Amino acid sequence: MKKLLMLLSAAALVFGMVGMASAASYTAFDDIPGMIYMWEDREISWTFDINPAGFDPLKETVTSATISLGLRALGVDTLFPEYASLDVGLNIFSWEVDTGIAAFALTSFINLNTDGTAVATFKATDGNFRFYWAKLEADTETATAPVPEPATILLMGTGLLGLVAYSRKLYSKKS
Repeated sequence: MKKLLMLLSAAALVFGMVGMASAASYTAFDDIPGMIYMWEDREISWTFDINPAGFDPLKETVTSATISLGLRALGVDTLFPEYASLDVGLNIFSWEVDTGIAAFALTSFINLNTDGTAVATFKATDGNFRFYWAKLEADTETATAPVPEPATILLMGTGLLGLVAYSRKLYSKKS
């Protein structure tokens, strides 16, 4: 019975030390009212915020994101969705669309923060176009306690076995 109890205690100790990480995804969607007209050298900025979508900056951290833009050239009925993957920190992209009928280009500076915000600045570098929407999909990770490495668990287990052996030796001498 004692051996079974020791085995269960050791298993509970090992499995109890293992932490669990979880991930979630949040979206900030900006449907731009009335569209934003862009022309060469015009610059606009706005902030994406995933906090209203349920993100908790005290418990979670943004690890990466994807931004998508709905763009349309003036005089063209087709909407051109453009996508880019973001890492935490400053991301610089050049976006170019050439339909054969119309062409436009823009440069973006997007600073993705771990607190659930992304500050984006877009500058038109060629042609005239309109922004219809912009969406940020952020991937997050829940903060957890660090997981001990296997060597640490092995060292601790060996130490516990040594203590058990030593206490048995002392107990057998007293009998």
